[in-house]
Amino acid sequence: MTAHNPLPESLDPAGFTVADARWAGVRYSRLRAQDLGAPYPGVRRAAGLPLTFEARCRLVLSRLGDGVFLSHTSAAQLWRMHLDTPALVDVSVVAPRRAPHAGGIHGHAIRLAPSDVSRRFGLPMTSPVRTWLDLAAAGESIENLVVAADRIVHAHDPLASIDDLGRAVERHRGRGIRSLHQALPLVSDRSDSGRETRVRSAILGRGLPSPIAQHRVLDHAGRLIGIADLAFPEYRTLLEYEGDHHRTDRVQWGRDLARFNRYQRAGWIALRVEAGQFTSMSETLDTLEAALQLRGWRPTE
Repeated sequence: MTAHNPLPESLDPAGFTVADARWAGVRYSRLRAQDLGAPYPGVRRAAGLPLTFEARCRLVLSRLGDGVFLSHTSAAQLWRMHLDTPALVDVSVVAPRRAPHAGGIHGHAIRLAPSDVSRRFGLPMTSPVRTWLDLAAAGESIENLVVAADRIVHAHDPLASIDDLGRAVERHRGRGIRSLHQALPLVSDRSDSGRETRVRSAILGRGLPSPIAQHRVLDHAGRLIGIADLAFPEYRTLLEYEGDHHRTDRVQWGRDLARFNRYQRAGWIALRVEAGQFTSMSETLDTLEAALQLRGWRPTE
């Protein structure tokens, strides 16, 4: 195995720019050695280290310099808005400055107020509310906008309030305004995951009644049985999303079965949506609709 000269201690193995390495006296030949990777042009990092999305963003910003901040899907990812991890890193500058262009990034030039830029993990990025507006302007689906907004306003860890989103929509004059107006009434501060939000969106898209998220279900003696992900109290029907850990953890699986039996004894129709069913909701929605009709719900003409 070829031995390589050690890098200066001032260079972080997790990522450094070629310019910083050259300033520290590292030769170009050393920067081309096999123990270093080049995730982006002008950037090097120790080969073999895991490259998280946060690390990718950090490397991109170190390469692009001052005045560049994360935005759109990248900001959404770092604010944990339950959207898929983007393939490219979205970065923005304040217009009229020209959008940055480089391999592995998607550059934007946007107009915004100083309050629209925040920091997370020490990285500059658009605020949660501004990120939501930019997602709409970029053409994200109504469902994805609701998923993102549910995370923003989550009751136990809010990044902003529903009122904040409403005021932002009222002030917004750019692209995506129609999508924002469609998404806002569907937002809930009780959804615990993006998948739960997507199930709720599918229910509403089917024309079924609006469910209550995180509903406390009591037995006949007033004791708590459980907190249902989505419930229709008027029709004593509930639905829970079961992640894969509910199936693979035998202790959790046993608790789930016991809880569902108690739901039934208390007179509730209890339905479950498992991870494997998520990509095809049609049968689950058919079953849910039948249960609601059994309990007296009728579709409006």
